[in-house]
Amino acid sequence: MSGALTDAILDGRLAPGDRLPSHRHIAEGFGLSRSTAVRVYEELRQSGLLDSHPRSGNYVRLPDDSTTRSGSWLPAAGPLPGPLDLSKATTRADDVVVEVLGRAAADVASFTARDGYDVLGIPELRKAVARRFERRGLPTNSEQILVTSGAQHAIDLVTRLLIQPGDAVLLESPAYAGVIDRLRQARADLIGLDISETSWDVERLATLARRNRARVAYLTPDFHNPTGRLMGQDVRENLAEFAAREKLTLVVDETNVELAVDEDLVMPAPLATFAPARNTITVGSLSKCVWAGLRIGWVRAEPTTIQALASLKLTSTLSTPLLEQLAAARLFLGGGLDTYLVTRRQRLARQRELALQSARALGLTVSRPAGGLSGWAMLPSGSSSAFAQHALRHQLLLLPGTRLSPNGVLDRFIRLPYSLPEPELRNACAVLASAWESYANSTEALPVYPDPIV
Repeated sequence: MSGALTDAILDGRLAPGDRLPSHRHIAEGFGLSRSTAVRVYEELRQSGLLDSHPRSGNYVRLPDDSTTRSGSWLPAAGPLPGPLDLSKATTRADDVVVEVLGRAAADVASFTARDGYDVLGIPELRKAVARRFERRGLPTNSEQILVTSGAQHAIDLVTRLLIQPGDAVLLESPAYAGVIDRLRQARADLIGLDISETSWDVERLATLARRNRARVAYLTPDFHNPTGRLMGQDVRENLAEFAAREKLTLVVDETNVELAVDEDLVMPAPLATFAPARNTITVGSLSKCVWAGLRIGWVRAEPTTIQALASLKLTSTLSTPLLEQLAAARLFLGGGLDTYLVTRRQRLARQRELALQSARALGLTVSRPAGGLSGWAMLPSGSSSAFAQHALRHQLLLLPGTRLSPNGVLDRFIRLPYSLPEPELRNACAVLASAWESYANSTEALPVYPDPIV
C-alpha cells in the first residue's frame, strides 16, 4: 500500500497539497487494519512524501531533492559519441530554408541605411506576424507584436517581467523543459496541473490557483509539448472565464500551433480570443514548425506590455538578427510558409504512425497526439530515468518524464519524438526496442506499475 501511494505521488497522479483519506477510510477502503493504515502513512512521512496536521489531515508533499532529479538522467561524462537522438523534438531544415535565407541575404542591402536597432523587430515582420493572428480570427496589429530570438527568448523576457522569487506559477505537468528551467532560475514556486494521462481540468486548475495564490499560468493549449494534446474550445472558454474572474495572467505558448498532424482537424480559436487582453500574453515561434536554427519568435500582448518587454530586451540582446527576420518575413509574406507546412505535416503524419506502432509493440501506452512533434509514452514497468541511462549503453538518447515534470516526478513516462527523418526514426525505433527488451529483462525494470488507486 505504501509503495502504491509512493508511485502515485512520484508519477504525478497525486500532487503536492492533495489531501489523503484518513487512516480509517484507508483501512476500510482497502481492507487493512487500522494499525497497518497508520504504518503506511508513517512510511510516507519518513520518505518525505507526507505532511500530517492534527485535526486538519494528511497532505501530499515532495521530498526536498525532488526538483533536482530532472537532470539526473544525463550521463556524467557527457553524451556518448554518435548516439541516436530521441531526446529532442525538433526538425531538420529543408531546401526551402536554404533558399529563403539566400534571398534574405540579398535583401539586407536595402536595410543598411537603417541603424540596425529595431528593438521591437522590423516592421515588415511584425505586420506579417499580426496578419497571421488575424487569419486565425484574432484581431491583432503590429503594435501588439515584439519579435524575439526564438520562443525561449520570449519566455525569458516574459518571466523577467512577471515573476518574482517565491511567486506561484501554474503550468502543465508534464511541461516544456525550457520553461521549467527558466522558472526555476527565477525561483518561482512551480505548481503542476497533471495532464500526463488526461486533458486539462479547469476545476482542478482553479483549485490549484486558489490554494497556492497563483497569479500566472503558463499553458500550451495547441499540441502541447510533450503530449501533443489539443485543448478544446469549451475548455478554452471556461479557462478564460476563470482567468478573467480571478485576474490570473495567462502566458500562452503557441510554438506548435502550425503543426496539426491530423489532416481533417478543425482548429479551435486561439486562447487569447476568449481571455482578457490585459491578462494574456501569447508566445510563438518558427523554430519548431520550420527549423530550430531559424531563431525567430514573437510575443503578442497589449501595447503597454510589449513596450515593457522591449525595455527588458534592450538590456539583453538589443535587437534580433536582421538576416533571420528577413527570412521569416519572406516565409510569411510570400506564402511559402503555408506550402512548406503542407509537406511537413504529411511527413510528420507518417513518422507519427511509425513511432506509435513501434512504442505500442513494446507494451508502452501512448495516446495519439493530434499534432506537434512528440507523443507521451507510459512504461509498463520500471523507471524512465533508469531506462534512459540503460538506453545510453545502446547509443540511444531519451528524455525521461522527470525532466519534463515541474516537481521532478513522472518517472514512469518518456517523451516519444517522431520528428527525425523516417529512415533515422525507423533505426531509432529498432534500437529503442532492443534497449527496452534488455532493460525489461533486467532487475532495473521493477516494479510493475499498478492500476491507479486514486
